[in-house]
Amino acid sequence: MKVSTIETLFSIRSNFFMLFVPAALRATPTLCALAVLMWASQIVTSFPPGAITVTTRQQAFSNIITIPTFNASFVSRPKHDFPLLQHMENMLINIIVRWEMVQALTQQHFPLPH
Repeated sequence: MKVSTIETLFSIRSNFFMLFVPAALRATPTLCALAVLMWASQIVTSFPPGAITVTTRQQAFSNIITIPTFNASFVSRPKHDFPLLQHMENMLINIIVRWEMVQALTQQHFPLPH
């Protein structure tokens, strides 16, 4: 690294325009990014906290959508009724229905680009 580049990197702390020297950017892009962050923090801290106003508001979405469901009434039941198996089947059906609801809501609020 050239001495002039080292001098440029050292002077970045006191002179913002030294960030635009190509040799400094090529030599140490991470250091230049940190210097930009240092300069930006000085600008941000110059605003008094009273000048920043945060307001809250309630948002409500109401949309009518069609949610696909799984109809398990056509599935034949075994002669021997196993409560654990039936409980697991009900849980799986609930998971599938909820997953389909999440997919439908996600596609409505965040459609994929075509």
